[in-house]
Amino acid sequence: MILENSINTSFWLKLSLVNLLLVAVMGVLMRYKICFEFPMLDQKNLQLAHSNFAFTGWVTQTLMVFMISYLKQHFPLLKMTAYLNMLRVNSIVAYGTILTFVLAGYSLSSISFLVLTILIGFWFAIQFILDLRGLRDISVNWFRAALFYMSLSTIGTFSLAYMMLDKHIDQHMYLASIYWYLHFQYNGWFFFACVGLFLNAVRSYIPDTNKLRLIFYLFFAGGIISYILSVLWLNLSIGFIVLAAMGAILQMWGWIKLVLLLKQPLSLLFKEKPAFFRFVFYVLGLAITVKLLLQLGSTIPMVSNLAFGYRPVVIAYLHLILLAIISVSLLLFIWLSGYLRYTKQTTLIMGVVITLIYINQVVLGIQGMTSFVNIVVANLNEYLLVIAILLVLSILRLVFHLRVKVS
Repeated sequence: MILENSINTSFWLKLSLVNLLLVAVMGVLMRYKICFEFPMLDQKNLQLAHSNFAFTGWVTQTLMVFMISYLKQHFPLLKMTAYLNMLRVNSIVAYGTILTFVLAGYSLSSISFLVLTILIGFWFAIQFILDLRGLRDISVNWFRAALFYMSLSTIGTFSLAYMMLDKHIDQHMYLASIYWYLHFQYNGWFFFACVGLFLNAVRSYIPDTNKLRLIFYLFFAGGIISYILSVLWLNLSIGFIVLAAMGAILQMWGWIKLVLLLKQPLSLLFKEKPAFFRFVFYVLGLAITVKLLLQLGSTIPMVSNLAFGYRPVVIAYLHLILLAIISVSLLLFIWLSGYLRYTKQTTLIMGVVITLIYINQVVLGIQGMTSFVNIVVANLNEYLLVIAILLVLSILRLVFHLRVKVS
């Protein structure tokens, strides 16, 4: 193999933060349109651009950068040309999704960009799994599962694309396809890749890696079965409800075992890290616990019908996963990766960004819970707009303060 470490990881991580900034800007525009008139942009199209770019330009791009770095760590002689091309093409396609969705919503052009993102994902998955051959490491199974889930999620995208092009949309199939895609992206590709990266970072602190095998299988099986939780509104039989509950229980069981396994390693890790990192990590763990408890609660049909019947609840839940769990995890990885040069001021700004994300989640949670009981809390949308603006300004400062290392 040829020595070719042509990927400047710190540059691509900084570009990821620029992409997060764009996601936040679109979030501000959507929040502004909820509070005030802004007829220049269609809210639905803006929402599609926001969500698709968050997936491809922010989360997927950042996970790819870190996973490529993982390969460089274990195979320093591995040729990186293909991965560099993947990152370049994925960036171009991600920006294309913004333009096409904002201008035309679901159309031939935007669907074409979605198909391109799928092809890039397959390209990355195949290449990465081939390059993993022969490697025995605690993160390998998690990365393979993440890429499997990413590939599985594309069934939902192809289903949506077919319905859009065919102009015949069955509402149940439409929603089931959306939730299929979201579930296997959020709870599969994103979550498993983040766990793989985290385990790679702390593997020297874990005394017994054999226990991770059962934890992995609990999460993997639970991840597949728990898709049923996303379609309980279809009035499924009691058998499916029991199966869905089993999926939620498997994942909660896996989470408890993982926390117990990592209790001592984390105490050693925290001794070397800033106090704020410890606080953020605990809040992140709390967010994951809340998410898993909500999954368990949703197995109760009445609760599930209420949750899917209120848009603020769905929005709060999706943001809990994408922002409070996945995005915070990625920010922590960037913060502690060592690929970017930091100052004390930059660390402070990173802390402000993460804090604002959690404040935003609390307000969304209040909005979701009050919608259950038809209580209107004054000015919640205005508060969310202010938080979104502050988040944009904080991410902007972070981007300017992070200096790229020359690799």
